[in-house]
Amino acid sequence: MRIRWQALLALAFVPAVAFAQVLPSRVLDATYSVHPETFPVKGVSDALLVIRPNGIKDSFTLQSGDNWTFTIDPIGSVVVAQVSEVFVHTTPRTTAPVGSAFSVSVTSPSITIGVGENVGRTLMPNDTLSIEVTFTPKIETAFFGARVNYVMNLTAPTGGTSQATVTPSAGTIAFVDFPTGPAGPEGPTGATGATGATGATGAPGPAGPAGPAGDTGATGPIGPAGPTGPAGADGASVVGSSEPAGANCAFGGVQYVSASGTAFVCNGAAGATGSQGPTGATGATGAAGPQGPTGPAGPAGPTGAAGSIGPTGPTGPAGPAGAAGPQGPTGPAGPAGTQGAEGPAGPAGKAGGGGCNTAPGAAQPATVMLLLALALLGGRRRKSISGGRPG
Repeated sequence: MRIRWQALLALAFVPAVAFAQVLPSRVLDATYSVHPETFPVKGVSDALLVIRPNGIKDSFTLQSGDNWTFTIDPIGSVVVAQVSEVFVHTTPRTTAPVGSAFSVSVTSPSITIGVGENVGRTLMPNDTLSIEVTFTPKIETAFFGARVNYVMNLTAPTGGTSQATVTPSAGTIAFVDFPTGPAGPEGPTGATGATGATGATGAPGPAGPAGPAGDTGATGPIGPAGPTGPAGADGASVVGSSEPAGANCAFGGVQYVSASGTAFVCNGAAGATGSQGPTGATGATGAAGPQGPTGPAGPAGPTGAAGSIGPTGPTGPAGPAGAAGPQGPTGPAGPAGTQGAEGPAGPAGKAGGGGCNTAPGAAQPATVMLLLALALLGGRRRKSISGGRPG
């Protein structure tokens, strides 16, 4: 992760007595400084280089050979890189330098700001020039200090350049492994930059640590039979016997005695009972078994409660006529009927011969009438009885 630190490398123009360089018609004072002076010993830190005129009465005209150089740690333990173009902080005017027109040359650990296309433009009192750079320590240590050399070259009126004297001509910055200030608030997310070119393939990394042992693989197929080995030397006779638990075998074992001595093969201690394994998945449903024999009849269940009376069904069709019943018994004789009217007189009977008369020589009509009445009465009774019987 890149750690951004704002730093200021300030080129401030110093009094002429400090600069100690006087050129005909060209006098420039400068002061150099680095801000901040302390950086983290690990990671990349940002810094800022600043040039500020000091003691200029009117203006200072820039020429092509003018430049300002910072050398960070001449020993070479710090890598310097450019981050931004030069920024000019000045009053608005047509002769002011343009930041993007300055040239910047980086040959780590040095960075040089040249006039570039600003030839003829002027620096005024209170102007500043600044550029953002990065510092990256190349050594691994808890802390160290680094020298910073300051150099300024000016174009001489007679041609060529002349190195001016800067006082102080050097400064010191430090790289430490402890906090150098409170952390600032997190800045807003920057815009996504353009996709960079594909970098060169890096060197192979170191071998990683050994991974955990893999699961035991499945048993491979039986390999082909190897060739018959040479006959071994005759072995010594060995006699084996059970060895009880004791000094030779704490948990018992087997004793082997041969010409070369006595050896013991001991039983190991009983291992602890392993934890119960997880419940296996439910197996597939087996095929249906054959029909079992019929079981014995169970006992009769209790009589259920009487159900409610169902609705009356519809009237069924009329049944066929029944057969005639048997002859009933003869009913009792009915009461005697009333005396019927007297019937007409019957025909005269034949003359009797020699019938008995109550009176000599006289007819007997009363007797005849009585006989007819009795006969008539008997006929009605038979008719009445015959009419009361079933046909």
